[in-house]
Amino acid sequence: MKRWKLAIGAVIITTGLALFLLYGTVGRLDEKNTETEPEIENVRILYSNSVKGLLNDPEFRKMMKTRYGLVVTGARHNGPDTAADALETADGLWFSGGLSARRFAARHTGLPYPARSVFYTALVCYTWPDIARTLIQNGIVRVRGHHRVLAEPAKLWRLTDEGRTWAALGLRDQNGPVIIRAAHPGRSDSGELAAAWIALSRTGEEPPGTGRGRDVLTELSDIYKKMGTPEPSSAALFNQYVKRGQWAFPLILAEENLFAGFWREFPTYRDTIENGVRMVIPDPAMRIDHIFIPLTPKGERFLAALQGDAVRKFAWSAYGLRSETSADQDMPPLFGKVGLPEQLRATAPVPPPETLRELVRSATAGE
Repeated sequence: MKRWKLAIGAVIITTGLALFLLYGTVGRLDEKNTETEPEIENVRILYSNSVKGLLNDPEFRKMMKTRYGLVVTGARHNGPDTAADALETADGLWFSGGLSARRFAARHTGLPYPARSVFYTALVCYTWPDIARTLIQNGIVRVRGHHRVLAEPAKLWRLTDEGRTWAALGLRDQNGPVIIRAAHPGRSDSGELAAAWIALSRTGEEPPGTGRGRDVLTELSDIYKKMGTPEPSSAALFNQYVKRGQWAFPLILAEENLFAGFWREFPTYRDTIENGVRMVIPDPAMRIDHIFIPLTPKGERFLAALQGDAVRKFAWSAYGLRSETSADQDMPPLFGKVGLPEQLRATAPVPPPETLRELVRSATAGE
């Protein structure tokens, strides 16, 4: 056979083999992409105000789309009173407290999927550097590591009951009464749990409604009157605390993660939060669970994404939301500066529903 024919044959064979290998490689890449790229679906979530920042965060939404194939939309729900027509177009409900979630489930029996706790936080006291130092000097607050603990709440309540002012503790011109301000107890889970924590802290953790706890029920009305007009939610209370400052809001009770969300969402507050906001941890603290209830298969898919490592890491570092893995993650410098502990040492028991209702009635009796 002539050499030119052999050469042409070799070229044809080589080209064919190259095309075969290229086709096979592209095919395998297509198969791989098909296996790894999630199917894109729209998911509609009804949410409480406290998770609005996370749910609408551009980084969170990008993560949900690229990693889990979910385009998230949604609107705020109305808690246990969420209308039936709103539920028809929703894939799930996200509650910022277990109380509302349980009440919703009780009103809507036969839900297709079980509720799950995806994140949690705790009620803490927020104050300012001068007031924190004064509370430490008076033996009410103690320092443990880089955070402050409300070690003697009874001393604080005694000052409240006696009508003492902050000036009497050594804060010049701080003439307002010594009082912890909390959100309205009848309008949010955090406000309701704040009333429960106040009752427990005044009874030495004796259950409200029995023994000394019975007396506290009659005291709550006076305590809430001294607070002044309550804000409707802890977020609204924290907003006023940061905006109006130490003279107007010396000490408040709200969720521990609020400072992180406000720092991320409101750049104008960052300097105040970094240099002014200081946290005091009740011991034990009142835990607040963030409950998600799926309503559809897409809601189940969203729930699974919330439990993924990437989402949990982002929720902790950006919004201070705890999960089972947050204690193993790095502590952002801002968290340590404000005084957030790496983990909760102990949590106070949540009173049963009938006791909570009685506490709310007592706290709002003066309205």
